Amino acid sequence: MVRRINPAPAAPHDGSLLFQRLASPAGLAAGWEEVRENGGASGGDRVTCEHFGIGSDQRLAELGCDLHAGSYRPGPLRRVDIPKPAGGVRTLMIPCVRDRVAQSSAAQVLTPLFEAEFEDVSFGYRPGRSVKQALLRVQTLRDEGWRYTLDADIEAYFDNVSHDLLLERLYRSVSESPLTELISLWLETGGEFGKGLAQGSPLSPLLANLFLDDLDEALLKTPLRMVRFADDFVVLARRAVDAEKALAKVADLLAGFGLRLNPRKTAVRGFDDSVRYLGAVFVRSMVIRDTPDLAAYGPDRLLREIAERDRKEEEGQKRQEAGDAALAAAGYDRGVRTLYLQTPGRELGLKNLAFAVRDRSPGDEPTGKRRGSGTERLVAAIHPTRIDRIEVGPDADVSTEAMRNALSFGVEMAFVNGHGETLGTLAAPLPPRARRHLAQARHVLDPSLRLELARLFVTARLKNQRALLRRLNQRRGFDQVDQICSQFARPLRAVAHAPDTASLMGFEGEATAKFWRGWAALLMHGWTLPARRRKPAPDAVNIALNIAAHLLGRDTRCVLLTAGLHPGFGVLHGIDDGRDALVFDFMEIFRAALVESVVLEAFNTRALRPEHFQSHEGGARIHNSGYAALIGAYEERAARLVSSPRGGRRMTWRRLMLEQAQDFAAHVESGRSFLPHLMNY
Repeated sequence: MVRRINPAPAAPHDGSLLFQRLASPAGLAAGWEEVRENGGASGGDRVTCEHFGIGSDQRLAELGCDLHAGSYRPGPLRRVDIPKPAGGVRTLMIPCVRDRVAQSSAAQVLTPLFEAEFEDVSFGYRPGRSVKQALLRVQTLRDEGWRYTLDADIEAYFDNVSHDLLLERLYRSVSESPLTELISLWLETGGEFGKGLAQGSPLSPLLANLFLDDLDEALLKTPLRMVRFADDFVVLARRAVDAEKALAKVADLLAGFGLRLNPRKTAVRGFDDSVRYLGAVFVRSMVIRDTPDLAAYGPDRLLREIAERDRKEEEGQKRQEAGDAALAAAGYDRGVRTLYLQTPGRELGLKNLAFAVRDRSPGDEPTGKRRGSGTERLVAAIHPTRIDRIEVGPDADVSTEAMRNALSFGVEMAFVNGHGETLGTLAAPLPPRARRHLAQARHVLDPSLRLELARLFVTARLKNQRALLRRLNQRRGFDQVDQICSQFARPLRAVAHAPDTASLMGFEGEATAKFWRGWAALLMHGWTLPARRRKPAPDAVNIALNIAAHLLGRDTRCVLLTAGLHPGFGVLHGIDDGRDALVFDFMEIFRAALVESVVLEAFNTRALRPEHFQSHEGGARIHNSGYAALIGAYEERAARLVSSPRGGRRMTWRRLMLEQAQDFAAHVESGRSFLPHLMNY
């Protein structure tokens, strides 16, 4: 039986004419209509479809003018992680609505042309084709005697599509033109280092199919059979030996595209056992429908789900803001908002009753001394009720009046050195919570009650370390990291039966040593962590980890005080004069999310770069610019939304910290169960 192959056209289609069609008023109107009907989420500029629809005629006209003039530039992409039913996450990179309009128009213009070139074995994201049809094709081939399958998984396909190879394939179908330049621009925006398709772009499914069209044609020339839905495909053979040979054949073909199979998810299977594909399980002659994979949903449905989630979060945020306003009107705000004075020459004073942040020129003298010939500029004026904590760096100054104001309003002020360490704290007296402090003391002095709570903190630390490694390794797929994750099982079992807190600390230390090896393996761009060192910090990575830990520690102390807890009455860490043991206990819950994850992301995304550090006395030190970048990364993470273990409500990390402190207080006072936050992966 001869199988038909649909080749690329003998001469490429005229890209200039196609560009005129997509950039025309009719083309953009059709693109906007599709985006509007899909009702997808906002992109990086946070402009929703509803907002875009207000004055859409003017917006479309401006978009068309920009496209024709060559001045069009894509807006920022929005990154959203979507949980997979089988575990892990899929990362969507969502373009702005304006960009999706142009991309939808391009997809509508190009789809009929590419459909004539695509092969019959491809079912994903094509008009008139579906998951159901793909499964029916597999079932038909099985019934015809194709009893063995190569279940193939391309490792991080959308992240690894080569832009150069994709454009080469595109040029065989469309001539070089403003259209191909536009597509190249979208590719550059959606992927780093010359690779990657933005999952969330209306054009990406079409380009993904185009990139794999050569693979379809190559396998059609073999005696094998194939069914492909986007990057998820099976190759079928009549004999097991032929399926094994297909594995090498497919690996070689993918290598030519700069892709490779994921060995953990690729296997040869027979229908006499079971074959799982696109949410269905084939067992002998039966087909059992299982939980559908994300491939069955399609990008449009995912974008709608994200838009609905955004809407609910926005409504919740408005309700929360209304509640905050009521609390603020009553003189009480539970938020933890930090004012950082790190920039050299910054000074904190007063303007009426507000804190006033000023920039001093080099000619000025610090507060309390005679002014020089320089000038000063007001940067911000903030009422004390809008601040919960102030951090003063080594090159900033604070007036006596500002200190008195902070004490009057209960705003904690921490003085920090260039290493991020706390030199001292200016704070109002502890809140009048004698009964709560006595309840804490009772749990500290009772060995069984203390051990129960200490076990919770260590379990949370270990599980969150493991969850972080698994989450970070989803896209990297390092076997070493997977092995380290599996080694957490023994210390976690041991923690459940530890006889005392000293044993708990030992098990934590054992697991944490493994954690740092896995964490270091995930560092990119030449950064290394030979060993975790706190004092002295010999390298840039340790410095960043220490600074982030100090930031978390000061935030933690603030929420514990807000919850009326004594920060010195810890249950896991040793209690001593001048030591906030409970702060260290609570940090165990949040270190993975707010220290280790933040620092790794900062280095891997180049938010922290070599020029932010310099060699210093056999080690390294961080510049103010690096310190500011790290604070920015920490603040961005602390403001993200996370699900509460108490009912699943979405809130910022800082509000979660406060909720956890309040739950701990309720536990020691009334016995209500304390559930530390556990990260998912």
